[in-house]
Amino acid sequence: MKWRTIIVGAVTFAVLFSMVGCGGKSALSRGKAQKVIQASDKFTPGAGYPEVSLNAGAVQSGLQAGFWEKAGQRRFIYDPIFVLTPKGKTYFSLIVSLNADESGPTRVTLKPMPRRVTEVTGVTDGPGILGPPGTIKDVQFTWKWDLDPLPQEVKPFLGTEPPPSKGEALLKLYDDGWRVEQVNLP
Repeated sequence: MKWRTIIVGAVTFAVLFSMVGCGGKSALSRGKAQKVIQASDKFTPGAGYPEVSLNAGAVQSGLQAGFWEKAGQRRFIYDPIFVLTPKGKTYFSLIVSLNADESGPTRVTLKPMPRRVTEVTGVTDGPGILGPPGTIKDVQFTWKWDLDPLPQEVKPFLGTEPPPSKGEALLKLYDDGWRVEQVNLP
């Protein structure tokens, strides 16, 4: 009788542990959510880094570094003052001067950059209408631009790196694990 009680207890414990304790693919920790969001094609396509305003010194530094050059003779006031060089086109997508001469404000835009999830700040059950309980998760996180691939000579033109931004993702549990259904980056 004693052995039977021990065996029944051990089997019950094993069943409960396998359902709750280890979680397998169904558990969604903050670390796992971060990896799933980071790997998702709904999050990773880079978008344009915010435009950066350059002061006159930065414009001159960019000329000396060979990122842009003077455009040559301008026939109209809206003709460009500066154009990107082949070296500049490697990192920048646009340079625009906002005045009729080179002393005015100038802005540059980086080519699309990857994003990086910096921290998952919360995981909660998502709307029940989208699936059975526990299969939809609403994930709050912070992200920032991944500027690590840029060479050191480009970083001074970016000014102060913006602080991490907030984001939200909706994850759904499939037979092969969690997938990102939607990402919102307000």
